Amino acid sequence: MLPLSGYLHSWYGSDLLENNRRFHKFLTNGVEVEYLYNEEIVHDFVCLIDTSNLLNNDWLAIHPLTIVEGSYTHCPDVVVFINGLPLAVIASIQLSDEQATFKEGYQRIQTYCQQIPKLFDYNTFLVVTYGNRARIGTLTSDWQEFLPWRTIDGEDFPAKGATELEVLIQGIFDKRCLLEQVLHLIVFEENGSSISKKLLRRPFCTTQYPKKSLHQG
Repeated sequence: MLPLSGYLHSWYGSDLLENNRRFHKFLTNGVEVEYLYNEEIVHDFVCLIDTSNLLNNDWLAIHPLTIVEGSYTHCPDVVVFINGLPLAVIASIQLSDEQATFKEGYQRIQTYCQQIPKLFDYNTFLVVTYGNRARIGTLTSDWQEFLPWRTIDGEDFPAKGATELEVLIQGIFDKRCLLEQVLHLIVFEENGSSISKKLLRRPFCTTQYPKKSLHQG
């Protein structure tokens, strides 16, 4: 009988997005395990996140985190873990680079996906920040599909003067909000042989900006 870690690694394949979809099923539905109890084999499910008591989960954000895979070494700016699972990756663009755009952060994440893909088998969403501005997307989002988050509590718009980064951090990375996003607002859609991963957004959560507004300024 496999230990839990064995179950989590037995589904690995060569396709990142398919791995990601399989893991998301474990994350939302639990992992089916079997164990010996009173000389009988018992089949059960193990939840990877305790949704009933947030304090029972281990929350960790590492800045930065060095990842080595094969011959590649990268240092994502921030990786957010729940119970040891790297569910979010944040790429930050430096303000000192006058030519920087959010597209640069997106391209950096694409490089990570290609060169250190095992980090993203577990990924729920991706964030790109530029100073006080911030955008959120998923593994299949094009860079224009990375959008700001517009609400903190899911109902009211934030106070005037709150920055995009403040709203996104409070509206996404609050523990209860984060679990809601992870467990209920991620969907995978199939179109022929392709898979699209989407973060469901209520109409008031994001505003579609013109493409030019995704650039600096």
